[in-house]
Amino acid sequence: MIALLTFLAATASPPPVDRTMDLPMERPESASALGHFGTVTVHARIGANGELDDLVIASPSGSDLLDADAIAMLSNKTIRGSAEGNLVAIAIGYLPFNPDNIPSYTCRQAGLALGWWQSLSSENEATNSSIYHMLSGLLLLATMDKGSSADVAARYKAFRANFGTALERCADRPDDSFLATAVKSD
Repeated sequence: MIALLTFLAATASPPPVDRTMDLPMERPESASALGHFGTVTVHARIGANGELDDLVIASPSGSDLLDADAIAMLSNKTIRGSAEGNLVAIAIGYLPFNPDNIPSYTCRQAGLALGWWQSLSSENEATNSSIYHMLSGLLLLATMDKGSSADVAARYKAFRANFGTALERCADRPDDSFLATAVKSD
């Protein structure tokens, strides 16, 4: 009977989440040095005074360092606005670069982050990475008011065409801005 109850508990659908929150976080230095980035989702039960209890990784980031940081960061925290016993899902996003200073994101950092990300799955390609999508979007936003729409389209086209070879060019210039390198054409 105990084995049956254990099996049922392990295969049962998780209870519905009452509240979902997204928190962008700065990566711990140890994860940043290895190029780790991603999103970890933590489920927690709301305790009597709003404290987060029963923290569990619901969706891992792919990095044990980031997953452990998320649990450590949420331990002993409280949340207002959720009733005791409610289940909350907290998605913590660890970006691969500092969004306040994109030009300082170096070729070395991009190489580390893309290399780590690609090591997670054989299906992970550089142009399907969050780095590619974030940088291309930021490039568009940063240059929307600089020139005609044709100029903006040309910059985006150059970024897209050169992204794949940018890492190769970066090997000789690890301290250069990755964004500037990715926009340059050969």
